[in-house]
Amino acid sequence: MKTGFINAVRQNKHELICAAAVTVAYMLNKLIFINITSGDWGYFFRCYFNDLICPIFFLSYCKFIFSLAKIRINNYFIFLGIGMAAGFAWEYVIPLFKHNSISDPYDLLCYFVGTHIYCLIHRLPLIKAAVCNEVRHC
Repeated sequence: MKTGFINAVRQNKHELICAAAVTVAYMLNKLIFINITSGDWGYFFRCYFNDLICPIFFLSYCKFIFSLAKIRINNYFIFLGIGMAAGFAWEYVIPLFKHNSISDPYDLLCYFVGTHIYCLIHRLPLIKAAVCNEVRHC
């Protein structure tokens, strides 16, 4: 188990760096951005910034966990499905059980954009994956 974990860390340094960067961005938002911004920017940082960066952290975490199980995922549509399913669950399923939470369709848009940012950071071939459907010779 220890060797598998160490190998996963070595193979997924990029994922761990992404997750750490998002953690720093989240802390900066909570401690600084929310307090020093006003108007539209203040509203964005209070209501949507965390929803925008959440998929980057969550998908990095998922990819790391999958690598522990020796599952390799580099398909845009799989990441889009995971990101949007998580966003849908957080926005529409969790509020059924946590009554003080609020569902907002713009949050889903942030999850969608955040998932795309994750794919761009990782340079996933969006169009190529759609056309080739993960065929090795493409």
